Amino acid sequence: MVSGAAGHGFRNLVKVLRANPLTLVGFVLVVFLSATAFLVVVTPPVTQVLFGSPSSITPFDPNGLVDEKNIPPWTNAPVLRNESFQSNRTTPWVNAANANRVDGIGAVSNRTGDFLVATNFPMGIKRNSIESVGFAVWLIPNGTDPGQYVAIRVSFDGGTTWSPKYSVRSVGRDVRVDVTNLTTWDVSKLSTTSLYLNVTHESDAGTTGNVSLDYLGATAIWRSYWHLMGSDTSGRDLFSRLLVALPLDLAIGFAIAGFALLLGGGLGLVAGFWDKPGTFGGVISLTIMRVTDVFLAFPSLVLALAIAATLGRGTGPSVLAVLLTWWPYYVRLTRGEVLAVKHQPYVTAAKAAGVSGGRILFRHVLRNILEPLIVYFTMDVGTVLVVFSTISFVGIGVPASVPEWGNMIEAYGDYLLLFPWMVIFPGLAIFVTVLAFSLLGDGLRDILDPRSRRALTQAAIPATSVPATSARSEA
Repeated sequence: MVSGAAGHGFRNLVKVLRANPLTLVGFVLVVFLSATAFLVVVTPPVTQVLFGSPSSITPFDPNGLVDEKNIPPWTNAPVLRNESFQSNRTTPWVNAANANRVDGIGAVSNRTGDFLVATNFPMGIKRNSIESVGFAVWLIPNGTDPGQYVAIRVSFDGGTTWSPKYSVRSVGRDVRVDVTNLTTWDVSKLSTTSLYLNVTHESDAGTTGNVSLDYLGATAIWRSYWHLMGSDTSGRDLFSRLLVALPLDLAIGFAIAGFALLLGGGLGLVAGFWDKPGTFGGVISLTIMRVTDVFLAFPSLVLALAIAATLGRGTGPSVLAVLLTWWPYYVRLTRGEVLAVKHQPYVTAAKAAGVSGGRILFRHVLRNILEPLIVYFTMDVGTVLVVFSTISFVGIGVPASVPEWGNMIEAYGDYLLLFPWMVIFPGLAIFVTVLAFSLLGDGLRDILDPRSRRALTQAAIPATSVPATSARSEA
């Protein structure tokens, strides 16, 4: 008998979903988002236990800099690197370290044959998809005498072997020399311990003087990783950051709405059921409602922003700020539903039979007001997410180092016109999540309400034939 009732209920559910496909869309989206958030959280510890090292479902480290800044979505783009040396060995160039930046103050050599070996170029190449390699040289005009120039040699094995000389005579401009064909370049040959540049002071016959080197750097172009949603201005993968933010945003939405449901729903039950004037219950009910009115006198978002600003920036203070402003709505909703149910004949009959007030409240009242509470809670998760994201957006919510949809929009807001995908995708994530819970809540209302369920079930049955009585009357 139980299985038959369950089967009948399942068939009604299927009919409702057929008649209202948006409910099915919302259900699928909520399940997908919840399952994805669960996998983001549990995959690292599970893989740590099973395989000895943690791994994640995100394609990149959400806070790791992959050195691919501002890569558009769905793109495998070229990335240019131009880095100067961080270490050097020299005979006797003066102020050799000045050659690692363009500022008009260079390294100086006053004798032909003096050399500078530049090492430790922080290229940061991640993949062996290297398209070109070269070096950049800038000689200062007022520090380089006529007939003086430099010759550059390249080593890709830590100084063991050297390339032929590349002479650079032009002064006062950025000279780029391509050495792509020197070898088959890979990540190891461009590492900080392998790539060396040797700069030697050369001069034409019969000339002497100084040569001044303003800048020496290594250049490379390599093909980036493929980014589904692009990368941000720091070189972090946007899709990975959105995935990591999903569990946090969902947890905050469920936690705040759940706490408000428990606290506000409990207070609403008390305020609605024991509201008889002149009694202790009436005093409690009046007190609850007046405190609720005080909170409802302020717009919830404005009050939450004020509390969050007072408590200081952080995830905990922001959650607490929304919690303190969210429960009054559940008090109002629950109290109204209790007042509508408590005067029903079955409640009156239970009182006449001597059933205690607490038993009536939980057995006859609460179970008959769960439907609107569940529907409101489901739709409220998305509303909480919007409010919390707004707090983060104004800069007093989640710390900037923590991936969260609201603070991502705030961090990338200045680049909306230049790199719109950085703002569009976090905003789209909020929109889809809110839409999913709204559709699910709207569908739950239709499923839980017998009258709506009956109407939708009948609407799902196609009129495949005309009744015989109607056909005879037309005949």
